[in-house]
Amino acid sequence: MRNLSHYIQTSPHRSRSLLGIEYEQLSPLITHLEQLEAVDKAHQNARKIRVNAPGAGRPSSLSTETEILLCLYYLRPYPTFEILGLTFEVSTSQAHAVVQYWLQFLRQALPASLYEELGDCEVAWSVVTELLVEWELIVDSTEQVRQRPGASEIQQQYYSGKKKQTTYKQVSRGRPHPNPS
Repeated sequence: MRNLSHYIQTSPHRSRSLLGIEYEQLSPLITHLEQLEAVDKAHQNARKIRVNAPGAGRPSSLSTETEILLCLYYLRPYPTFEILGLTFEVSTSQAHAVVQYWLQFLRQALPASLYEELGDCEVAWSVVTELLVEWELIVDSTEQVRQRPGASEIQQQYYSGKKKQTTYKQVSRGRPHPNPS
């Protein structure tokens, strides 16, 4: 899958399903991320005391564009780092390092989610809640297996008859839709 860039260029309509971003938005995003990285490296080099010459060390086996695509691909289906490493022909630890490295630049380049923007501000949450009353919220979640608790009351609380095992269950805390249909 190292040739993900080539695959997306030959099949641009697949970009959205693989990376979660349209093909027309991908090239400017990659350029912007490369610029952010260059600024960050220049800032680090300005205050760094060098022991080795610049460029010393093992060169990366992935191009910058492929590293960005690896990170975007990770954010879409959330594969394990082992699967991600196998897909891009790198080690598990390198796949993890690449994702963590480019996430910092993606946070700078892309807008924050509403949850991150509002934080703990109660007034802002109440305004957003009032605005969202007219919308219906659909949560796609699955039950996740958990260790069986010791007390029988707690076991009953977490037992899933559907899964025939002890699971964590999602609890809806939102308000009902004002006009149920």
